[in-house]
Amino acid sequence: MFSIKIPWTFRFLNCFIFLLTVSGVDRPGVRTLLTTRGLNFVRKLAIPVLLKKLNNLEIPPVSGNVDLFVGNLNYKFKNIKLSEIKIPKSYISMLNGTGISVQGTEIAIKLDELWSYDFASWPFISDKGSSTVSAKELALNIIIGVSKGSKEEPSVIAKDCSLNIGKLDIKFYGGASFLYNLFMTFIKEQLKNQVEEVICHNAVKAVNKEINETLRTIPGEVLMANDTLKRDLDLVRAPQFLPNGVEIHSKAEFLRIKHPKMLLYTPEELPPIRNEHSKMMYMWITAYTINTLFFAVNQSGPQQYMFDSDDLPDSVPIKLNTNAFVFSVPPLYWKYPGKNLEILYRTSAPAKITLNPNDGLITLYAKMTFFVILDNNTLVDCFTLNVVEVAHVNEVLVFRKGNYSYIGLIGLKISNSRTDITLQETHIGNFDLTLLQFTFKVLAQYILSIYISPKMEEGFKLPLPKDFVVKNSETAIGKNYILVFTDLEKIHH
Repeated sequence: MFSIKIPWTFRFLNCFIFLLTVSGVDRPGVRTLLTTRGLNFVRKLAIPVLLKKLNNLEIPPVSGNVDLFVGNLNYKFKNIKLSEIKIPKSYISMLNGTGISVQGTEIAIKLDELWSYDFASWPFISDKGSSTVSAKELALNIIIGVSKGSKEEPSVIAKDCSLNIGKLDIKFYGGASFLYNLFMTFIKEQLKNQVEEVICHNAVKAVNKEINETLRTIPGEVLMANDTLKRDLDLVRAPQFLPNGVEIHSKAEFLRIKHPKMLLYTPEELPPIRNEHSKMMYMWITAYTINTLFFAVNQSGPQQYMFDSDDLPDSVPIKLNTNAFVFSVPPLYWKYPGKNLEILYRTSAPAKITLNPNDGLITLYAKMTFFVILDNNTLVDCFTLNVVEVAHVNEVLVFRKGNYSYIGLIGLKISNSRTDITLQETHIGNFDLTLLQFTFKVLAQYILSIYISPKMEEGFKLPLPKDFVVKNSETAIGKNYILVFTDLEKIHH
């Protein structure tokens, strides 16, 4: 058995195991389960890549000498190339708690090579020619697990790699090749050992290179609210190997690249994984991860929007004119009768999401300043309200966009929202907010539908490599988490 400490089959599997470093946080922001269906999806993608990398693989020369009845013969095989390799059957099985067994069976290979020999003594004969080597019924077995390196960080390794060549046939061409039949046994055993070691070693080397190249396509930065945010995908614990797949616990925090600041609470407890297996991937996204996104966006500066009557759709039964506020804000009408208004909406604190089974709420914090537009187009600051708006999450969206997969958090329709207002400051005198509360609810619905909902729908990118997308996706809301369960697909250009 030939053992090696670098994985080869993690060409795509590592794309889902974000094996970077270990955080001190025990609970994950995102927990991902790549099921056996997902692992088999990975396997089907990995095998053609491996075959392509191994094709035309060069095997080091094989040489030796043997004593025959006619004298001592020196032989040599050179220019050995793996001209053909087929892996018709392969499968993955879980080794509960320890790793994954990746096996290939009924493997067939073909090698082309040049041969030569000479007798060191009488009868001083030498000759050369070519030969083809074929082998069938090869068996490959890779055991993939987790170990700790020198820095006590977990790493995924191929604990054991074995390639067993069963039957080896050599066909010689040219010269007195019949002499090789006299010592075929010696040649076969030596050649088998060489081929087994080289194929296993180069499979590791080739696919490990592909792992690194693929990992680099996972977007670690996202553009949100005109600022670039970093997504921290550090592992909080080593991957767990379960009967139904591989469980990955990621920190999954969003941070500003400039002046990063951490949220001051830890992720919530997630329910135990049961027998989830019908989809390729299950992803539990905690409220904590989403709130780190809101927090990071808020650190970038307040989001603000200015609007007047011309910006309101015809369906809004309110005109932004002081005449419309004659009863709800009497001092505004008395001081500036018949004047148009302009409103500045700006966020004042990070939004916060709260998740419960089949229900989600997002609390938005903002300030709204009402300006009167004078005849010379000068804006006069009249009063500012503190706004706390609670919106229901009607739908969790998982959709494709470009070469990456995105998860949207909120659908277009916001229902049963609640808006609370308090007066922060006024330049027109005090007034009662009771009637303004009803008017303001209409404006709040407009702000949600025009400005807030589209931003929420855009969501954030799932941490998948380039050209990987989700399909047949479903979602559910649980206590402190959103569950996305989906199949995967690779786009071929």
